[in-house]
Amino acid sequence: MTSKKVSKRSKRRLVVFGSLSIFMIVYFFYVIISYSSKLISLKNEEAELNHRIALLQEEEEVLKTEIEMLQDPEYIARYARENYLYSKDGEYIIKLDEDNDEGIEIISNDTSIPLIALGVISGSLILGYIVIKVKK
Repeated sequence: MTSKKVSKRSKRRLVVFGSLSIFMIVYFFYVIISYSSKLISLKNEEAELNHRIALLQEEEEVLKTEIEMLQDPEYIARYARENYLYSKDGEYIIKLDEDNDEGIEIISNDTSIPLIALGVISGSLILGYIVIKVKK
């Protein structure tokens, strides 16, 4: 049996190049994992931004349609009456509060409220009360 002796110089070279190669392999895997995680996060961000773009495009279409509709004076008048409770001369607005059963408000540009409007309101309240009682 002959034992082969490894010289100190060969051992030193093996240790230096071996540790250098292990360091390079570890660094290589670190870079791959780092770039992979960054790529995944960027793809998720891209999907989120694409979804947001789609929502904003839908909103843009709705706003374009509303702009076209606001060019019509009749639509503007109806929009103002519905949303800002404006009324024409002799026209009455009856606003029903959905949260409160007695939340009825009559808005008019006249100073007097005719008794017919009060009769209609009270009649509809009585009819609504009767319908509710019959359903129970």
